This record gives sequence, structure tokens and C-alpha cells, in this order.
Amino acid sequence: MKQTLHTAILIFALILTGVAAQAQKSIPNAYIVTAASDTLRGQLIRESATKTVTSIQFGEPGNFRTYQAADIKGYGVEDSIRFESKEVTVGSADKTVFLRLVVDGPVKLYSGSGIEEGVEFYLQKPNSPVIQLYKAYYKGTVSSVASDCDILQSSYQGSLNNLPRYTALSLADFVQKYSACKYIGQESKVYLNQSKISISYGFRALLSSSNLQLDSDLSDVSDSFNRDNKLFGGIFLNIHMAGKRLSVQPEILYTQYNFESVYEYQHPIALDYKNTFTYKTTQLQVPLLLKYTFRANRIQPIVNAGPSISFLLSNNIKKTTTYETGQVNAKDYNDANRSVGYLGGAGLQYSLSDKKALILELRYSKDFYNNENDDMRAIISNYQVSAAITL
Repeated sequence: MKQTLHTAILIFALILTGVAAQAQKSIPNAYIVTAASDTLRGQLIRESATKTVTSIQFGEPGNFRTYQAADIKGYGVEDSIRFESKEVTVGSADKTVFLRLVVDGPVKLYSGSGIEEGVEFYLQKPNSPVIQLYKAYYKGTVSSVASDCDILQSSYQGSLNNLPRYTALSLADFVQKYSACKYIGQESKVYLNQSKISISYGFRALLSSSNLQLDSDLSDVSDSFNRDNKLFGGIFLNIHMAGKRLSVQPEILYTQYNFESVYEYQHPIALDYKNTFTYKTTQLQVPLLLKYTFRANRIQPIVNAGPSISFLLSNNIKKTTTYETGQVNAKDYNDANRSVGYLGGAGLQYSLSDKKALILELRYSKDFYNNENDDMRAIISNYQVSAAITL
């Protein structure tokens, strides 16, 4: 028991260390470029995705100031991420916003989610307004942009299917090729680090409906346990490479189970009796999931699946036999210190920003417990409705 508890504490400590490391990065080193083209260095406070589109909090600890996108030329974060102030059409009005620079050169590519519905990427030619690339018909826009480059036109062979995909990497490649075609000798630089690891953490609440199957010499209670419905929760990390849909998601979930089976036996000659079998456990479930996020707008379908190991914190497993004479016999059982199983789920994710999201998910898990000393094998299956938030 002590070893199991120490393991659980260690896992919690590792996750909290990761969370703390992320928290320390919440106020990164940054700089702004003023309207007069002066560069000021300081720190940046990350706000909500909606606010960061039009304004930022910049300065030094204890002396932060709000800068509107219309008042400065742009800003950068830790010398690797650049944003520029650009005028775009939002609805029927023009608005100055911060767009993240993906390709810098004669032709520029920007990204910016949550500004205009259906638009994630923006393109700008020299001395021209910003062009919004609507996902629904961006191929037509890209084809029109490339119409004055014979090399690109011949490579696409008149088919829209050969045009770049609606991803930062694919569109960046297109912009570089187009710039090399039309602006010979002028260099383009891509600000897209595909190897960057992004880590977010979150909290999860689950409504669980569990079922116990018990295989042992206790044949009279094997398949007659009540379902156990409970609310429990946990924490998780999500680790993924920038621009990738597949991520790794370890979780720690605090779970409690309370099952009961009652079997009454009436004998025409011998004593009648009633068997009551109770199965109560508290444990930490630690799944290691692979998560796949389908690309969409703000609402994204997700699926995940992976193995799970559970560490027993406490248990109270007992069989009580009560005879008609009033005599009571009780026997205690010990469950295995840990179990193995699997967990999978599917749901929807509503993105609030690059890291923040709300998640609603349906899950199913199954855990297998083997206790050779008492010749008992327990299987707990679980249907879950989960709500989570990533930070």
C-alpha cells in the first residue's frame, strides 16, 4: 500500500512540476515595434484569444500598459514568434488586428484564428491589401494569386486538387515558391517551427456508470452486482508537436467504486441464508492516451485511446453470510495493488485559443484485477460522460 501511495504521489509531483514550468512561461520575454519603428523590450501578459487579437498587455512587472493593434506596428515573443498589425475585413467593417507572421518576404503569409469565421490564414502581396483565405474556397483564391506565374500554373495543371492544403506548412511552401517565381533574388523566411513541443494542462470532471464482473469461487455473486454511478475528476497533460494533429495525453483520475451483490438462498431442509458481497475501492487511474484532433474551425471532433494502469489506495471487499438463526460469518478479501486496462473516447473540442479549450466527451474504459491469493479476478467496465478544460 505504501509503495502504491508513493508512486501516486510521485506522479502527481511530476505533473505539478510540469504545470509550474508552464506557469513560469505565462509571462514571456517580448518586444514591441512602435509606430515610429522603435523596438521596446519587456514582458507580455497573455490574455484571452479575443482580446489578444486587437490589444496586448506589455511592459515590466508592476508597470504593464495596454497597446492597441492600431497604435503599434507589431510585437514579438521570445524572438521566435512575430505578430504584425494589419487591417482586415471583419464582417462588413475594416478592423486593425494582430496577425501572426508565418512567411516574411515580398509575399507574406499570416495566421490568425477567431478573427473572421472560416478564415485562419491571410496573404499579402507588396503594396496590396491583405487577402483573407476562406477555408471553404481558398483554392480559388490561391489559384487566382498564382495566375501570373507560369511555373506554378503548369505544376497545378489546371486542377484545384493539386493546390496546397489548408495548413500553415503547405501554404508557406506555396508562398515561398510564388515569391521565388515573381520576385527573383528576394529572400523569404518561414517562421514556422514544426518541431516545437507544446504542452497544455487541464482539469476533467466525469459522470461514471460502472459495472463489476467477478470471476472466482464465489459463483453465487459473479454476475449480480448493482451498477455504480458516481461523479469524479482528475487532471491531465496534453503534449503535441506544433502543427500536428496527433498528441500524447497522460491523465490522473481519482476514482471510487461501491458495488454490492445480495444472494438469498432458501433450503427446504437446511438453514436459509443470505450472502451480501460488498466491493469498495478507491484508486488512481493513470491512462496514457493518444489523441487525434480533426481540423475544423473552433469546434473540432476528437478521438483518443490508450492503455491504463490503476493504483489501489484503499479497499473494503467483504462477503457476509447471515443465517436465519441470526448467526453471521464474514470474510475479508484483498484486491490487487494495481490493475491494467484500456480507455477510449470521442467528443468535441471548442478552441478558445492555441492552448485553451472546452471539451465534451463520451468514454469507455475497462480494468482487469487479478488476485491469485484469493483466486479472484475482477473486471470493472465504465461508461463516462466527461467535461474538461485545457489551460
